[in-house]
Amino acid sequence: MGLAIAVGRCWAQMVRAVPPFRPVREENVVLIGSRGATQTEKKRLGTSEATVVEEQSARALGGRGALGIALNAMAGRVRRVHVHLDLDVLDPEAVNPANEFASEGGLRAEEVEACIRAIRERLEVSSTTVASYDPSFDGEGRVLKAGITLTEALAK
Repeated sequence: MGLAIAVGRCWAQMVRAVPPFRPVREENVVLIGSRGATQTEKKRLGTSEATVVEEQSARALGGRGALGIALNAMAGRVRRVHVHLDLDVLDPEAVNPANEFASEGGLRAEEVEACIRAIRERLEVSSTTVASYDPSFDGEGRVLKAGITLTEALAK
């Protein structure tokens, strides 16, 4: 939902009350992982202009390999991108569940960071959303720590 709000696909009346909000153009969006997306969300992502790096690709090919072709294509159209990161893409076995929707088989923080590095090597990150964190599921603060590290990588 955070990404849908950022691109203007939902809660349009609410965000009009936030000056000077302007929706992010979908062609400028890179989404790191879509694990746990509902069928409706997957359909919307499939018809959007957003670039999505799937967890399986990031794990198998690394950030540069998983994003290479897409980033080359984006670099021909845009210079700056918006990166959306749902923290429930992180493997709950490696950190903790980020929220009640976290499911097995997510990415390690290092794999997400490799995607961020690949993005930053090719394009300027002009904005980002980091979403889907519920501290009540993160008893030792490991998701929080990973989220801070990833946010710092996005902001470099």
